[in-house]
Amino acid sequence: MPFRTANPGSVSVGEPRLHVQGEVFGPGDPVSLWDYMAEVRITSEIRVDEAALLASTGLNRLESLAATLQVDCVHTGFRRVERKILRPGSPTTVGVEVPAHTVAFELEVRGGLTLAEELPTNADAIAYRRGSRVFWEQKRTRFELEGQGGGFPVEAFDFQAAGLPATAAWKLNFSADDLEKPFMAAVRLLVNTSHPRSAEILSGDSGLIQSVVFHDVLEELLVTVADGDLATQSNFEEGTVGGVLNDLTHTYLGHGLHESVQSLRNNRSLALTRLQDVTGFLQGKAS
Repeated sequence: MPFRTANPGSVSVGEPRLHVQGEVFGPGDPVSLWDYMAEVRITSEIRVDEAALLASTGLNRLESLAATLQVDCVHTGFRRVERKILRPGSPTTVGVEVPAHTVAFELEVRGGLTLAEELPTNADAIAYRRGSRVFWEQKRTRFELEGQGGGFPVEAFDFQAAGLPATAAWKLNFSADDLEKPFMAAVRLLVNTSHPRSAEILSGDSGLIQSVVFHDVLEELLVTVADGDLATQSNFEEGTVGGVLNDLTHTYLGHGLHESVQSLRNNRSLALTRLQDVTGFLQGKAS
């Protein structure tokens, strides 16, 4: 049921800050220290005009409300919300921890106020269910974590120290259990920093090494899907595993994911040979 919300003039949400590796960044700042292995903290300060807030919401004490901060990553499906009880006489700082390996490209941040406790039902349209949004920012503040160019999310580290084969160049982590999952949440290209060609792999420059990496990654993605038993229709949502693979197969193979998977199942040798041809394998022209 509808309930009374806060007068917008009674709440002020401070510009959020992103904390990573001991440095603090504001919206619009290039977050140069971020990578997929970095843990991040987002903080914001929420101030209220107590009298105006209580008058507009009908609540009788400030501690019934919690300052709320929500962080989303639309590319991976990550969402986390943290709350902190309001106290009279001082602003409230609330922070959200963003674990490593969970986000990509961009974070969206919104602040607000939610009901912090269950209250008795009433006939005055006063919020009474715990978690009810009494105030929510209309705008979403964005932090750009990395460029918007194409490519897979890459994590670079020493394989031997992590218990992986010491002289391997890269490893693809790919979860193909749900083709509707956000692509950026399902794929990670791990690069071995102790490999002598790691700098070339990480550079992103078109060349022989990149042609090999691109072919190898695309082949493993398609073979993994072909070896599974998930449906491979052609109408996946943009940004999902199925959607990205459908776009890639249309671009390089001239038909969609469903047809590509059927080709791999019917004649894998021929399909993989065709893949070498269209991806510029060992020709130094990967895109």
